[in-house]
Amino acid sequence: MARSFDNLYIGGSWVPAGSAFDDLNPADGSVWARVADGNGSMATRAIESAQAAFPQWSGLNYNERAHYMLKVADEFERRREDLVVALQGEGGGWFGKGMFESGYVPEVFRAAAAMTYNSIGEVMPSDHGKVSMAMRRPIGVVTVISPWNFPTLLTARGLAFPIAAGNCVVLKPSEETPYTGGMIFAEIFEAAGVPPGVLNVVTCSRENVPAVGDIIVEHPLIKGISFTGSTPVGRVIAAKAGAHLK
Repeated sequence: MARSFDNLYIGGSWVPAGSAFDDLNPADGSVWARVADGNGSMATRAIESAQAAFPQWSGLNYNERAHYMLKVADEFERRREDLVVALQGEGGGWFGKGMFESGYVPEVFRAAAAMTYNSIGEVMPSDHGKVSMAMRRPIGVVTVISPWNFPTLLTARGLAFPIAAGNCVVLKPSEETPYTGGMIFAEIFEAAGVPPGVLNVVTCSRENVPAVGDIIVEHPLIKGISFTGSTPVGRVIAAKAGAHLK
């Protein structure tokens, strides 16, 4: 029986999308799950939720954010068996690939936690008797668009470091792997107690990718974009981001 993931994860709540699409197992073409089909208005809502969460999240001490990342890592380890099964069923990968990917993901979040302790500024050339410094600050809301081939690992790489640094994220996983590249992160962040709005997940069908994609790239509240995918799509995203100085 196919699983059902009917809701998007926005502002710490599970929000009905109103429609769903088939998430197919590429090995045999069977329906592995029915997944929420987000649209442009849902993407906008996710961005606004991330922006609302940003002041509080960025205002936490770096070590507090690091501890949340460690909790996420621990939760991924606890869910490892479930993740391996999902990577096989949704992505069509073999058992060994699932074990590798699921084992690596917690280390990404631990590395992100460690990174927060190494944020240092530069001493800049300055006038006599003065000291100028460059300080690293979170930029705001970051879009993460992740691929299907290593969905959990490459999504983790895209979002762990921006979030640990104090940014909030809107995640759009590949429509080929919306659970292992998207919804499982929502489940785990919620279980780890990460504050609402820090991570927002918008899944969508191939038909809704253009509408959702345009908004999460061009919306004025989006300050940074992490994209892993094809060169042609990357060029389009880079052109749109450049037009808005992102």
